[in-house]
Amino acid sequence: MRRIQTLRKEADFQLDDRIITYYDAGEELTAVFAEWAELNAGDRSLCLMPFAHMHSMVRSCLPVLIQGGTTVCAPGFDRSHVLDWLGRCRPTFMTAVPSIYRAMVDAVTASSGVDSLSDSSLRFFAVGSD
Repeated sequence: MRRIQTLRKEADFQLDDRIITYYDAGEELTAVFAEWAELNAGDRSLCLMPFAHMHSMVRSCLPVLIQGGTTVCAPGFDRSHVLDWLGRCRPTFMTAVPSIYRAMVDAVTASSGVDSLSDSSLRFFAVGSD
């Protein structure tokens, strides 16, 4: 915080100017997604994204946690295990990038087909990234 105050002085920012930090942006994006998705304490996400990617925190983990829900973090994306994780972890939602969803569709197709998701706990999938 001290560094931000110093930068403000050096750049001659007025008191009402705002420097948006990564923390501010992440917090705002997280809250917006939680509201949009209508997340609550009963929700559980399955995070398949690597933590080096902002998406894993801002879309998959933090929104449900700030609403009192649960996040299950996979040890990395593995298409051969994703159907098992969906069954065991019982997530109510997932967020991922299109390439992960494509691999999931391929896994469903290669296994017993769409019937393997018939008793799924999922309410929705969200696609995209930050």
